[in-house]
Amino acid sequence: MLNKTTKKNLPISVIIITKNAEHSVEKTLKSVSWANEIIVIDSKSSDNTVKICESYDAIIKKSDFWPGFGPQKNKALGFAKNRWILSIDSDEVVSNELYNEINKIMTINPENTAFYIRRINFFCGERVNYSGWQDDFVLRLFPKKLSAFTESLVHERVIFHGHLNKINAPLLHYSYKDFDDVTDKIHRYSSAGAHDLICSEKKITFTLAIVHALWSFFKTYFLKFGFLDGKNGLIIAFMNMETTFYKYLKAINLKNFTTEKKNRKKFR
Repeated sequence: MLNKTTKKNLPISVIIITKNAEHSVEKTLKSVSWANEIIVIDSKSSDNTVKICESYDAIIKKSDFWPGFGPQKNKALGFAKNRWILSIDSDEVVSNELYNEINKIMTINPENTAFYIRRINFFCGERVNYSGWQDDFVLRLFPKKLSAFTESLVHERVIFHGHLNKINAPLLHYSYKDFDDVTDKIHRYSSAGAHDLICSEKKITFTLAIVHALWSFFKTYFLKFGFLDGKNGLIIAFMNMETTFYKYLKAINLKNFTTEKKNRKKFR
């Protein structure tokens, strides 16, 4: 891994969004110390995240509220000054191999091309080879022009109008540091997913909650070969099932609450 004193020689803006990421963000920042601009949008961290980011000369913008992943990343994108953008999360690390590939791309400077990067995932410190996390390519390196993130509260993606290519050098993703983190993210992701589900205007019923939750487990554990990941594959399958089930339940409650609120206003 590149160290903190690596020369900032690449004209690229690295954008990162953070909240209470002191356990992982330093590794992330060390791995992109070669970038001449690092932008961090922090959402009211109560730990040492901001202090760590300041020690790496990051440009820090503080957000008073959490608007969701898509809107927050669009905010970070708006602050970037360079033509090229590398978007990474606070639990991801750029490998030396990936740095070398990005360096080559910056030299060639291809126009109107964005790059999917191969991501290797770790669950509570152990590498996951299946469970739907295999062949995981994420669009993270792209020219700022003609690029934007979707406004999704969770599972946002980059919208890019141009050519697409792939980089096989890995981005290392250290997700879910422990089981407390697992339960916390089930809650947060299902809440954000509930809002996105309502906005999609899809049918939302308790029966569909059960059906989609069971399907999520079956797809992860069997169709995506989660059983080959041992106990972690089983945990990930249950995690996906719970997230899906709670997403629908929360959407039902939110929809009912909204309907009840409208009815109250109507009969006042």
